[in-house]
Amino acid sequence: MADGVLGGARMPPLSDKVTIDKLLLAYDERSSGGVQWKPKPASEWLRRELEGYSEPEINDLVYDHILNGGKILVAAESREEFLHCKCHYDFHISLPDSSKILYIETTLMDARMGPLVTVVNVHWAD
Repeated sequence: MADGVLGGARMPPLSDKVTIDKLLLAYDERSSGGVQWKPKPASEWLRRELEGYSEPEINDLVYDHILNGGKILVAAESREEFLHCKCHYDFHISLPDSSKILYIETTLMDARMGPLVTVVNVHWAD
């Protein structure tokens, strides 16, 4: 996927400060349940393709990306499995030891404990 393009449609960068703050809060609470990973395909891909990186390490990279004002792309959610989320939020993260860019697709929900991010997909950005 080219930066900001999904299925030929341009994905705008997220500019809503409330949503950015929720994402930041969820990732700030990443070690105590603010971020979860779907076993398939996200965790499975990470174990298969990025040996040496763990979910917590990727979560740290995303947290730093948000904290430093990195671009977050937003798209209306159309998949039935995630319609309750309305949108998904995508990150393109540079890995410190690679020239490749990691694409991380997430959803965001308001939970009783606070904002909850689910990493639903991870793969190399095209």
